[in-house]
Amino acid sequence: MPLFVFVVENGAGRSHVVAYALVASEQQHVVTQLLDIFVQENTAASKTSVVVVDKDFTGISAVREPCPSKPAVQLCQFHATKAFKIAAGQHAKSASAQERDRLVRSFNDMVCAPTSQLFEEARAEFLRRYASEDAHTYFDKNWAKVPEMWARHLCDTLFTAGNNTTNCVESHNGKLKNILSLHEKLHDALRSLLNISDSMLQEARHQAALLQTCGFYSYNASGDVKKMCFKEITTYACALVSNALTKVRENPPEARKLAANLHSVASACGNTWHEVSTEKQTCSCTTFSRMGLLCHHFLATCEKYGIMPDLKTAMKARWFRSYQLDYMAKNTEPGSSQEPSEICPNEEIATMPGPSYEKKEQESAF
Repeated sequence: MPLFVFVVENGAGRSHVVAYALVASEQQHVVTQLLDIFVQENTAASKTSVVVVDKDFTGISAVREPCPSKPAVQLCQFHATKAFKIAAGQHAKSASAQERDRLVRSFNDMVCAPTSQLFEEARAEFLRRYASEDAHTYFDKNWAKVPEMWARHLCDTLFTAGNNTTNCVESHNGKLKNILSLHEKLHDALRSLLNISDSMLQEARHQAALLQTCGFYSYNASGDVKKMCFKEITTYACALVSNALTKVRENPPEARKLAANLHSVASACGNTWHEVSTEKQTCSCTTFSRMGLLCHHFLATCEKYGIMPDLKTAMKARWFRSYQLDYMAKNTEPGSSQEPSEICPNEEIATMPGPSYEKKEQESAF
């Protein structure tokens, strides 16, 4: 029986399995019914904005139908490149490996193009110089009509916490393969999955406890922006902001003031400029949109003009410590926070005797 795994990422940068599903087949109507049940049982699914899937996922169209939010579907970058590489060997002008590699490199240029202009230039180069007639047909049929599912300059305009692959799912599937076997009985497989789920829940609670008791510390914690971030957001998010701020201070980009609350900051790649609005607390770069964190363009503006960012507006809610703690509190069993005396009021606490250092005669029995 096929096993579907649903994974999300929390504000600590850790992935969590939110659902397992054993299904009879991978046909679209089965996947649609599966997702219908998942959405009905999980009201938070209505907030889903992006779903990352494999290239061979048969129910891509089934993802959008059950969710009220109509989430965008993006293809795993690794699986998309792998699928194109396999097809390139079949549709290249010649059977040589060099010709196939040229097609793959040209496709990668389209995938990783940072702007729409560079994407169009890479696509024109692909169609004009490298693609055969068969490759033209394959590209038009499978890729040309859905660039928003695989081209990074479009995919990165949506918040994905920086995820553009299904690596976290693949890593978890590798663990499942070590536990489950092909001919295992259904009840044994369910028991194993529940044991895994319980261990992951315990780990999540441990991480929540660390989040509540520990904080991010840096020897270079200079500046009000860093200190404010250390108090409000998770350790993982703090590290990302801290690294971006360090790069800004070591190599500050050129920044210009266009209006009272509008600035323009030079990009590290090419002659691109990004607009930073201190009124809306936004930046036009894809790093800001896909990560939901303060990017180096925004931080450069804050550093140069002495502006303090509004973290609640500029950052996504999941990066805040309070958000993570509230989420774990809602999903903690009521009895888990009770004292031992409340759970077992009539029980005495057992104690173990310590070592005895009394002198014993040589022939006495212990």
